[in-house]
Amino acid sequence: MRHAEDITDLFARYAAEVGRHLPGRGRDDIEREIAATLADRLDDRIAAERRDATIDDAVALLEENGHPRKAAAAYFADTHLIGPGLYPMFLLVCRVALPVLAAVIIGASVLAAGLGGDPSIGFLEHLGRILGSTFGGVLQAFAVVVVIFAVIERATARTASAAGLPGDGTWDPRSLPRVQPGSKIKIADQVVAIVGNTIVLAAVLLLPRYGVLDLSPEGRNVIAATLSGGFAGLLPVVAGVALAQIAAASFLLTRRSHTAATVAVAAAVKVLSIAAAGIYLTVYPYVLAGPGLPVGAGLGIDVLNKVIRVGCILAIVFGSIEIATLLVRYFRRQVPAAR
Repeated sequence: MRHAEDITDLFARYAAEVGRHLPGRGRDDIEREIAATLADRLDDRIAAERRDATIDDAVALLEENGHPRKAAAAYFADTHLIGPGLYPMFLLVCRVALPVLAAVIIGASVLAAGLGGDPSIGFLEHLGRILGSTFGGVLQAFAVVVVIFAVIERATARTASAAGLPGDGTWDPRSLPRVQPGSKIKIADQVVAIVGNTIVLAAVLLLPRYGVLDLSPEGRNVIAATLSGGFAGLLPVVAGVALAQIAAASFLLTRRSHTAATVAVAAAVKVLSIAAAGIYLTVYPYVLAGPGLPVGAGLGIDVLNKVIRVGCILAIVFGSIEIATLLVRYFRRQVPAAR
Protein backbone atom coordinates (compact mmCIF):
# COMPACT_ATOMS: atom_id res chain seq x y z
CA MET A 1 0.00 0.00 0.00
CA ARG A 2 2.86 2.31 0.81
CA HIS A 3 4.41 1.61 -2.60
CA ALA A 4 1.14 2.55 -4.29
CA GLU A 5 1.00 5.88 -2.42
CA ASP A 6 4.63 6.64 -3.29
CA ILE A 7 4.06 5.83 -6.97
CA THR A 8 0.93 7.98 -7.12
CA ASP A 9 2.83 10.84 -5.50
CA LEU A 10 5.76 10.43 -7.92
CA PHE A 11 3.46 10.49 -10.96
CA ALA A 12 1.69 13.57 -9.58
CA ARG A 13 5.02 15.32 -9.08
CA TYR A 14 6.06 14.47 -12.64
CA ALA A 15 2.75 15.72 -14.06
CA ALA A 16 3.01 18.95 -12.05
CA GLU A 17 6.52 19.56 -13.36
CA VAL A 18 5.31 19.05 -16.92
CA GLY A 19 2.45 21.45 -16.26
CA ARG A 20 4.87 24.09 -15.00
CA HIS A 21 6.10 24.47 -18.59
CA LEU A 22 2.62 24.72 -20.13
CA PRO A 23 0.16 27.63 -20.47
CA GLY A 24 -2.27 28.10 -17.60
CA ARG A 25 -5.42 27.29 -19.60
CA GLY A 26 -6.14 23.56 -19.44
CA ARG A 27 -3.00 22.85 -17.41
CA ASP A 28 -4.81 21.07 -14.57
CA ASP A 29 -6.62 18.76 -17.00
CA ILE A 30 -3.36 17.92 -18.74
CA GLU A 31 -1.65 17.15 -15.43
CA ARG A 32 -4.45 14.78 -14.40
CA GLU A 33 -4.31 13.12 -17.82
CA ILE A 34 -0.55 12.60 -17.58
CA ALA A 35 -0.73 11.09 -14.09
CA ALA A 36 -3.59 8.77 -15.07
CA THR A 37 -1.85 7.68 -18.27
CA LEU A 38 1.35 6.87 -16.42
CA ALA A 39 -0.56 4.82 -13.84
CA ASP A 40 -2.32 2.86 -16.61
CA ARG A 41 0.95 2.23 -18.44
CA LEU A 42 2.57 0.95 -15.27
CA ASP A 43 -0.37 -1.35 -14.52
CA ASP A 44 -0.25 -2.77 -18.03
CA ARG A 45 3.50 -3.30 -17.79
CA ILE A 46 3.45 -5.35 -14.59
CA ALA A 47 0.12 -7.14 -15.16
CA ALA A 48 1.80 -10.05 -16.94
CA GLU A 49 4.31 -10.48 -14.09
CA ARG A 50 1.57 -10.94 -11.45
CA ARG A 51 3.25 -8.72 -8.85
CA ASP A 52 2.83 -5.32 -7.27
CA ALA A 53 4.52 -2.32 -8.83
CA THR A 54 7.51 -0.84 -7.02
CA ILE A 55 8.89 2.66 -6.92
CA ASP A 56 11.76 1.47 -9.12
CA ASP A 57 9.25 0.44 -11.78
CA ALA A 58 7.72 3.92 -11.65
CA VAL A 59 11.15 5.59 -11.89
CA ALA A 60 12.04 3.46 -14.92
CA LEU A 61 8.78 4.43 -16.61
CA LEU A 62 9.39 8.12 -16.01
CA GLU A 63 12.93 7.87 -17.34
CA GLU A 64 11.54 6.22 -20.43
CA ASN A 65 8.88 8.93 -20.77
CA GLY A 66 11.56 11.60 -20.75
CA HIS A 67 12.38 14.80 -18.92
CA PRO A 68 9.30 16.88 -17.96
CA ARG A 69 10.37 19.70 -20.28
CA LYS A 70 10.57 17.27 -23.20
CA ALA A 71 7.14 15.90 -22.32
CA ALA A 72 5.78 19.46 -22.21
CA ALA A 73 7.21 20.14 -25.67
CA ALA A 74 4.91 17.47 -27.10
CA TYR A 75 1.90 19.64 -26.23
CA PHE A 76 3.10 22.49 -28.43
CA ALA A 77 2.58 22.71 -32.14
CA ASP A 78 5.47 21.85 -34.43
CA THR A 79 5.67 25.47 -35.56
CA HIS A 80 5.41 28.13 -32.89
CA LEU A 81 6.24 31.77 -32.32
CA ILE A 82 7.83 31.03 -28.93
CA GLY A 83 8.92 27.46 -28.29
CA PRO A 84 8.72 25.34 -25.12
CA GLY A 85 12.30 26.16 -24.16
CA LEU A 86 11.57 29.89 -23.86
CA TYR A 87 7.85 29.89 -23.11
CA PRO A 88 8.13 29.56 -19.29
CA MET A 89 10.47 32.57 -19.18
CA PHE A 90 8.16 34.50 -21.53
CA LEU A 91 5.21 33.83 -19.19
CA LEU A 92 7.23 34.91 -16.16
CA VAL A 93 8.22 38.19 -17.82
CA CYS A 94 4.62 38.93 -18.83
CA ARG A 95 3.16 38.00 -15.45
CA VAL A 96 5.61 40.07 -13.43
CA ALA A 97 6.82 42.91 -15.66
CA LEU A 98 3.56 43.95 -17.33
CA PRO A 99 1.49 44.49 -14.13
CA VAL A 100 4.41 46.33 -12.55
CA LEU A 101 4.73 48.48 -15.68
CA ALA A 102 1.01 49.26 -15.54
CA ALA A 103 1.33 50.32 -11.91
CA VAL A 104 4.34 52.53 -12.70
CA ILE A 105 2.56 54.23 -15.62
CA ILE A 106 -0.55 54.89 -13.55
CA GLY A 107 1.51 56.20 -10.65
CA ALA A 108 3.54 58.51 -12.88
CA SER A 109 0.39 59.77 -14.64
CA VAL A 110 -1.35 60.43 -11.34
CA LEU A 111 1.69 62.30 -10.01
CA ALA A 112 1.89 64.39 -13.16
CA ALA A 113 -1.81 65.19 -12.99
CA GLY A 114 -1.59 66.11 -9.33
CA LEU A 115 1.42 68.40 -9.75
CA GLY A 116 0.71 70.10 -13.04
CA GLY A 117 -2.77 69.13 -14.17
CA ASP A 118 -5.61 71.47 -15.01
CA PRO A 119 -8.07 71.58 -12.09
CA SER A 120 -10.87 72.42 -14.53
CA ILE A 121 -10.65 68.92 -15.99
CA GLY A 122 -12.92 66.54 -14.12
CA PHE A 123 -11.86 63.40 -12.30
CA LEU A 124 -13.48 61.00 -14.76
CA GLU A 125 -11.71 62.61 -17.70
CA HIS A 126 -8.37 62.38 -15.92
CA LEU A 127 -9.05 58.76 -15.01
CA GLY A 128 -9.93 57.96 -18.63
CA ARG A 129 -6.72 59.53 -19.87
CA ILE A 130 -4.64 57.63 -17.31
CA LEU A 131 -6.23 54.27 -18.13
CA GLY A 132 -5.85 54.93 -21.85
CA SER A 133 -2.16 55.72 -21.46
CA THR A 134 -1.69 52.65 -19.28
CA PHE A 135 -3.38 50.32 -21.76
CA GLY A 136 -1.35 51.70 -24.64
CA GLY A 137 1.93 51.45 -22.74
CA VAL A 138 1.31 47.88 -21.58
CA LEU A 139 0.22 46.81 -25.07
CA GLN A 140 3.37 48.26 -26.60
CA ALA A 141 5.54 46.60 -23.95
CA PHE A 142 3.84 43.25 -24.56
CA ALA A 143 4.47 43.57 -28.29
CA VAL A 144 8.14 44.33 -27.66
CA VAL A 145 8.49 41.31 -25.34
CA VAL A 146 6.86 39.02 -27.93
CA VAL A 147 9.18 40.30 -30.68
CA ILE A 148 12.27 39.86 -28.49
CA PHE A 149 11.40 36.27 -27.56
CA ALA A 150 10.40 35.47 -31.14
CA VAL A 151 13.78 36.72 -32.38
CA ILE A 152 15.57 34.62 -29.75
CA GLU A 153 13.48 31.61 -30.79
CA ARG A 154 14.38 32.07 -34.46
CA ALA A 155 18.06 32.61 -33.64
CA THR A 156 18.27 29.39 -31.63
CA ALA A 157 15.89 27.29 -33.73
CA ARG A 158 18.62 25.00 -35.08
CA THR A 159 19.91 24.07 -31.63
CA ALA A 160 16.69 24.34 -29.58
CA SER A 161 16.31 20.60 -29.11
CA ALA A 162 19.87 20.23 -27.85
CA ALA A 163 20.32 23.43 -25.88
CA GLY A 164 16.77 24.19 -24.75
CA LEU A 165 15.72 20.71 -23.62
CA PRO A 166 17.82 18.52 -21.29
CA GLY A 167 18.88 15.01 -22.20
CA ASP A 168 17.27 11.89 -20.80
CA GLY A 169 20.30 11.02 -18.69
CA THR A 170 20.56 14.38 -16.94
CA TRP A 171 17.72 14.06 -14.45
CA ASP A 172 16.49 11.83 -11.64
CA PRO A 173 12.71 11.30 -11.27
CA ARG A 174 13.15 10.95 -7.50
CA SER A 175 14.36 14.57 -7.35
CA LEU A 176 11.07 16.01 -8.65
CA PRO A 177 9.67 18.68 -6.29
CA ARG A 178 6.83 17.73 -3.97
CA VAL A 179 3.28 18.62 -4.93
CA GLN A 180 0.95 20.34 -2.48
CA PRO A 181 -2.62 19.83 -3.77
CA GLY A 182 -4.71 22.99 -3.84
CA SER A 183 -1.72 25.22 -3.16
CA LYS A 184 -1.30 26.82 -6.58
CA ILE A 185 -1.35 30.60 -6.63
CA LYS A 186 -3.74 31.99 -9.23
CA ILE A 187 -1.81 34.41 -11.40
CA ALA A 188 -4.95 36.11 -12.72
CA ASP A 189 -6.07 37.00 -9.18
CA GLN A 190 -2.76 38.71 -8.45
CA VAL A 191 -2.81 40.68 -11.71
CA VAL A 192 -6.37 41.85 -10.99
CA ALA A 193 -5.29 42.85 -7.46
CA ILE A 194 -2.36 44.92 -8.77
CA VAL A 195 -4.37 46.73 -11.44
CA GLY A 196 -7.45 47.23 -9.26
CA ASN A 197 -5.55 48.61 -6.28
CA THR A 198 -3.48 50.84 -8.53
CA ILE A 199 -6.73 52.36 -9.82
CA VAL A 200 -7.89 52.80 -6.22
CA LEU A 201 -4.61 54.52 -5.41
CA ALA A 202 -5.05 56.81 -8.41
CA ALA A 203 -8.57 57.69 -7.28
CA VAL A 204 -7.37 58.48 -3.76
CA LEU A 205 -4.74 60.88 -5.10
CA LEU A 206 -7.01 62.55 -7.66
CA LEU A 207 -10.33 62.88 -5.83
CA PRO A 208 -9.32 65.62 -3.36
CA ARG A 209 -7.93 67.79 -6.19
CA TYR A 210 -10.47 67.14 -8.92
CA GLY A 211 -13.84 67.20 -7.18
CA VAL A 212 -15.72 69.27 -9.78
CA LEU A 213 -18.19 68.27 -12.48
CA ASP A 214 -19.50 70.31 -15.42
CA LEU A 215 -23.22 70.03 -14.74
CA SER A 216 -24.57 73.54 -15.32
CA PRO A 217 -26.38 74.55 -18.55
CA GLU A 218 -23.91 77.40 -19.01
CA GLY A 219 -20.98 74.99 -18.97
CA ARG A 220 -19.60 76.27 -15.67
CA ASN A 221 -17.68 73.92 -13.38
CA VAL A 222 -19.70 73.33 -10.24
CA ILE A 223 -19.11 71.23 -7.16
CA ALA A 224 -21.64 68.41 -7.34
CA ALA A 225 -20.34 66.28 -4.47
CA THR A 226 -17.59 66.31 -1.88
CA LEU A 227 -16.04 63.74 0.43
CA SER A 228 -17.12 63.82 4.05
CA GLY A 229 -14.54 65.06 6.52
CA GLY A 230 -14.26 61.68 8.21
CA PHE A 231 -13.73 59.78 4.96
CA ALA A 232 -11.31 62.39 3.61
CA GLY A 233 -9.25 61.91 6.75
CA LEU A 234 -9.08 58.18 6.02
CA LEU A 235 -7.71 58.58 2.49
CA PRO A 236 -4.14 57.87 3.70
CA VAL A 237 -5.45 54.59 5.15
CA VAL A 238 -7.08 53.71 1.83
CA ALA A 239 -3.82 54.48 0.01
CA GLY A 240 -1.78 52.45 2.51
CA VAL A 241 -4.01 49.39 2.17
CA ALA A 242 -3.87 49.65 -1.63
CA LEU A 243 -0.07 49.84 -1.57
CA ALA A 244 0.11 46.83 0.77
CA GLN A 245 -2.12 44.79 -1.52
CA ILE A 246 -0.07 45.77 -4.58
CA ALA A 247 3.15 44.74 -2.82
CA ALA A 248 1.64 41.44 -1.65
CA ALA A 249 0.28 40.58 -5.11
CA SER A 250 3.65 41.40 -6.69
CA PHE A 251 5.34 39.05 -4.21
CA LEU A 252 2.84 36.25 -4.85
CA LEU A 253 3.38 36.62 -8.61
CA THR A 254 6.94 35.41 -8.13
CA ARG A 255 5.76 32.17 -6.47
CA ARG A 256 4.01 29.19 -8.11
CA SER A 257 2.45 27.64 -5.02
CA HIS A 258 1.74 28.60 -1.44
CA THR A 259 4.36 28.25 1.25
CA ALA A 260 4.41 29.41 4.86
CA ALA A 261 5.73 32.79 3.68
CA THR A 262 3.08 33.33 1.00
CA VAL A 263 0.28 32.24 3.32
CA ALA A 264 1.53 34.66 5.99
CA VAL A 265 1.70 37.53 3.50
CA ALA A 266 -1.72 36.82 1.99
CA ALA A 267 -3.36 36.44 5.42
CA ALA A 268 -1.70 39.59 6.80
CA VAL A 269 -2.92 41.69 3.88
CA LYS A 270 -6.44 40.27 4.23
CA VAL A 271 -6.46 41.10 7.94
CA LEU A 272 -5.28 44.63 7.13
CA SER A 273 -8.04 45.03 4.55
CA ILE A 274 -10.69 43.76 6.98
CA ALA A 275 -9.50 46.16 9.68
CA ALA A 276 -9.57 49.05 7.23
CA ALA A 277 -13.09 48.15 6.08
CA GLY A 278 -14.19 48.13 9.72
CA ILE A 279 -12.74 51.62 10.15
CA TYR A 280 -14.53 52.85 7.03
CA LEU A 281 -17.86 51.77 8.54
CA THR A 282 -17.38 54.24 11.40
CA VAL A 283 -17.29 57.36 9.19
CA TYR A 284 -20.59 56.96 7.30
CA PRO A 285 -21.58 58.85 5.15
CA TYR A 286 -18.67 59.00 2.73
CA VAL A 287 -19.91 61.43 0.06
CA LEU A 288 -21.84 64.66 0.68
CA ALA A 289 -23.95 66.64 -1.77
CA GLY A 290 -22.24 69.73 -3.08
CA PRO A 291 -23.84 73.16 -3.68
CA GLY A 292 -23.96 72.53 -7.43
CA LEU A 293 -25.84 69.23 -7.25
CA PRO A 294 -29.00 69.30 -9.41
CA VAL A 295 -32.36 69.22 -7.65
CA GLY A 296 -33.52 65.69 -6.92
CA ALA A 297 -30.09 64.14 -7.35
CA GLY A 298 -29.57 63.75 -3.62
CA LEU A 299 -31.05 60.26 -3.82
CA GLY A 300 -28.09 59.22 -5.96
CA ILE A 301 -25.70 60.37 -3.24
CA ASP A 302 -27.62 58.33 -0.64
CA VAL A 303 -27.51 55.26 -2.86
CA LEU A 304 -23.76 55.72 -3.43
CA ASN A 305 -23.12 55.91 0.31
CA LYS A 306 -25.16 52.78 0.95
CA VAL A 307 -23.35 50.91 -1.83
CA ILE A 308 -19.99 51.82 -0.33
CA ARG A 309 -21.17 50.74 3.11
CA VAL A 310 -22.46 47.39 1.83
CA GLY A 311 -19.15 46.94 -0.02
CA CYS A 312 -17.26 47.38 3.26
CA ILE A 313 -19.48 44.82 4.99
CA LEU A 314 -19.03 42.31 2.16
CA ALA A 315 -15.27 42.91 2.23
CA ILE A 316 -15.22 41.98 5.92
CA VAL A 317 -17.35 38.86 5.42
CA PHE A 318 -15.64 37.49 2.33
CA GLY A 319 -12.21 38.52 3.57
CA SER A 320 -12.74 36.51 6.77
CA ILE A 321 -13.89 33.50 4.72
CA GLU A 322 -10.83 33.75 2.47
CA ILE A 323 -8.47 33.87 5.46
CA ALA A 324 -10.13 30.86 7.08
CA THR A 325 -10.08 28.90 3.81
CA LEU A 326 -6.46 29.77 3.14
CA LEU A 327 -5.29 28.70 6.60
CA VAL A 328 -7.39 25.53 6.72
CA ARG A 329 -6.12 24.37 3.32
CA TYR A 330 -2.53 25.12 4.20
CA PHE A 331 -2.50 23.38 7.59
CA ARG A 332 -4.49 20.44 6.22
CA ARG A 333 -1.71 19.89 3.68
CA GLN A 334 0.85 19.85 6.47
CA VAL A 335 -0.82 17.01 8.38
CA PRO A 336 0.29 14.13 6.09
CA ALA A 337 3.82 15.52 5.96
CA ALA A 338 4.09 15.41 9.76
CA ARG A 339 3.27 11.71 9.98
